[in-house]
Amino acid sequence: MAKKSTQIFVLLRETCDPKPPVRLTADGYGVSERGLRRIANPADLCALEMALQLAESNSGIVTAVAIGPNRLDDHLRLALSMGANRAIRVWNSAFQGGDAVSEARLVARLIEILKPDLTFAGSGLLDRGGDPAPALASTNLGLPYVTSALAVECKDGEVEVLRKSDRGARQRVMATLPCTLLFEATSCEPRYPG
Repeated sequence: MAKKSTQIFVLLRETCDPKPPVRLTADGYGVSERGLRRIANPADLCALEMALQLAESNSGIVTAVAIGPNRLDDHLRLALSMGANRAIRVWNSAFQGGDAVSEARLVARLIEILKPDLTFAGSGLLDRGGDPAPALASTNLGLPYVTSALAVECKDGEVEVLRKSDRGARQRVMATLPCTLLFEATSCEPRYPG
């Protein structure tokens, strides 16, 4: 009997580059979109790199998913050039301006449809800080999730995760599949696209 390949779902999100100066709108209550450079979230790129490394060692399939408008196609092309097997962009104008709960429902629905063994995402966004949507999605589906993951290894229906703990300590955690792993931007150095 052929060995089942590990299905890995990686959530890619965009953030605003913090380096260019921020311009306020004329009324002074918002940020002008003009001149903002949007980049792939660094923590999500680390999650993608970890997914690609795991897929190479376990003959897995990596699916990069972005939720947003057409401009996210560039981030999906980056994921494909890094080695992802599939790329999916989901968008409807009704998603515009959603909160963390609505984003979590959408991510949970994508997990239900794709049925991955592992869901990888960054633990936070560079420009907004922590993002609870992936963890909320896992909780809503009754799936375990591990935060601050540094390394992951698959073992017969489980994953062993090395995670960062308090005060710089390291901790090994076992979780059953399917599960969600949240990575920090400092977890690894993403590969240069081929």
